[in-house]
Amino acid sequence: MKSAICKTTPLLLIEKTRADWPTLPSRADKEFDSLYTISGEALLTTFCAVSEKKISEEFIDFIETVRQKRNEAIHGASKISIGVKELLDHILNAYTWCFGKDAWFLETRNFNYENPLFGYYDWDIEYADAYRHLDFALDILGKKKLNKYLKTEILGRAYFCPVCKRTIDGDFGYLESKWAFIKPNKPESTNIHCINCDAEFNVIRKDCIGEKCKGNVIHDYEGEETCLTCFEYQENE
Repeated sequence: MKSAICKTTPLLLIEKTRADWPTLPSRADKEFDSLYTISGEALLTTFCAVSEKKISEEFIDFIETVRQKRNEAIHGASKISIGVKELLDHILNAYTWCFGKDAWFLETRNFNYENPLFGYYDWDIEYADAYRHLDFALDILGKKKLNKYLKTEILGRAYFCPVCKRTIDGDFGYLESKWAFIKPNKPESTNIHCINCDAEFNVIRKDCIGEKCKGNVIHDYEGEETCLTCFEYQENE
C-alpha cells in the first residue's frame, strides 16, 4: 500500500500537516526515516484515495483484521489470538490481492535463487527442491484453501512431474510429492502443468499397466513411457 501511495508522493505518508511539509525553498530537506509516518487507519484511507485499483469492502475488512492482529502481537503478547494457519492464510491472501495468484510461491522460490550459494550443491536439485514450500503450505492450509492462491487448479488428482521426479530421485532421495495437474482438468486433456518447476508436458491418456494403479496419464520420456500416477515404466506389450 505504501508503494502505491509513493507513486503519487511519499509526502502523503508523513504524519504532518501540509504546512509543515519540507517542500518550500526556504525549508531544509529532512531524512524521511526521521519523520513520523501515518497510522494504520490513515494508511488504508490514503491508499484508497490514490489507488488505481477499485478497493473492495472485502479487502478493507481484511486489512483491518491484519492491523488488529498486528497490534495484538506488538502490544499485547499475552492475548495473541492468531495461529499458524490463519497467519499463513493472511500472508498468501495479501500476496494474491496485491500481486496476483502464484506470487507468494514465485517470491519464495526466487528468494532462494538469488542466494549467492544457490547451485553450489546441484542447480537442478536445488531448483526442484522448491516443492517443499508447496508441501508446507498444503500441510498447513489444506488443498481447498491453498487452491485460492494458485493459478493452476489443484482440487483434481495430482501427478508426478516427470522432470522434478527424475531430478530428485536421481541423486537426492525419493520424491513423494505430486505437483503436476492436468490442464485443463478434463478427461480428454493431454497437457499437464507442474506448479513447482512451471513446466508443461504433453501426456498420453491410456491405462497404466500396473495391477494396482488406476492411472491413465502417461508421459513419453525419450521413448520410454512412464505412468505419472505411480511412476512405473510402461513396458511395451
